Amino acid sequence: MHYTDHLKNPGMTGDYIGLWKSRWHEENKAWLYPAKQYAIYAVVALACLSAWVAASKAKFWK
Repeated sequence: MHYTDHLKNPGMTGDYIGLWKSRWHEENKAWLYPAKQYAIYAVVALACLSAWVAASKAKFWK
């Protein structure tokens, strides 16, 4: 779809993108969901690690 088509019919672009996203999501959900879980685990682990480092460097414990 060209940019000029978007100017003629702006609603068509949204429908087209929605269809593409849903098809892409269906084709890739086998690895998408585990990757999302691992990303969440990595963020939580990083947050815990940074909290642990901050607590260990605090003067409160010394």
